[in-house]
Amino acid sequence: MRYLVYKNYESGFNNDLMSLELAVGLSWMTGRQLVLYGTEGVERQLHSCRGGRYDHIPESRRGIVDNRQRATVLDLVDDLPVPFLGFSEFEEISRGLDWKTAVCPTHLHESCFCSTDIPTDSAAGERLTQFSDGRSILVDPPEKVLHLDRINFGYYSRFFFDPPPGFHRIMEGVEIAREYREFAARVAL
Repeated sequence: MRYLVYKNYESGFNNDLMSLELAVGLSWMTGRQLVLYGTEGVERQLHSCRGGRYDHIPESRRGIVDNRQRATVLDLVDDLPVPFLGFSEFEEISRGLDWKTAVCPTHLHESCFCSTDIPTDSAAGERLTQFSDGRSILVDPPEKVLHLDRINFGYYSRFFFDPPPGFHRIMEGVEIAREYREFAARVAL
C-alpha cells in the first residue's frame, strides 16, 4: 500500500470541495490510499468550512437555528469514491516504520499532474507544455508516501493532464450528500 498524505485547503465550502476533488483524483490516479488531514488538534482533524455568519443569528431565529456544530467538507459530501484514513489512523499504521516520503515542493494551483511518463514525442510534449502553461509538472514519485502539505487548492480540469479512462466517473463520485441534494430538489420545485 502506498499513501497520499494530503492537507485539505480549509476555507469556505466550495474551496474545500475543490481541494477534496484534487485529493480524490490524485489518490485514484496514483493508486495511493488517501490520508486526509487538517489543523484541528493533535489528531489534525479537518477544520469546519468557513463562511456564513455563524455567530450572528437574529433573536427571532435562535429557536430554529443551532450553530453550535459546524460541518467539515466530509460532513457535507457522500462517501468518497476512494478509500481514505484520518491522520491519527495513518500515524498508528506507520508508527515505527521508516517509510520514504516525497514532499510536494509546490502549491497545487501552481502545478499540473501528469500520470504517465512526461511525453517526449513532439505532439504530446507540446500538448503538455500548453496545458502546464508555465506551471510545475508533478508526477507520481516512487516513494511509499507522497505528502502534500502546501496550499492544496485548484480546479481539477486545470490540474490533471490527459486523465485515464474512468477518471471522470471517479470525480463524479465526489458529490454533495444525498440529504442536501434531496432538500435542494424540494426547494427548487
